[in-house]
Amino acid sequence: MNKNANYIINNWMKSFCNAWIEKNIDNILKLFSNNVEYWETPTDMIGDKNRLRVLWEEILPLENQEINYNIIETDQINNKYIIEWHFTCKGESSSGRYFITLNNENLCTYFLQTFQ
Repeated sequence: MNKNANYIINNWMKSFCNAWIEKNIDNILKLFSNNVEYWETPTDMIGDKNRLRVLWEEILPLENQEINYNIIETDQINNKYIIEWHFTCKGESSSGRYFITLNNENLCTYFLQTFQ
């Protein structure tokens, strides 16, 4: 795994997870480009950042959230990454993968979430 690519996506994921746990939706949205192609599931594409904000507002009432991740694969040439994630909240858990593409400013231009 390329160390630079690993460093880039690890920093992005740390920012993503920290903003999530802190319920800081503005900081979550700052990680995504204005024209991001964001898929909440493989069949549910979120149209724009306003809809993305509404989606993320669902985390506001959640307590005791924990998210962990593992970098599975990096493609530094194309800035594409596969992340395995695990989320726990109130004793319930879910897991899956994120498929992420970053631009040269390290903003996410493509985000697909799958569940296992």
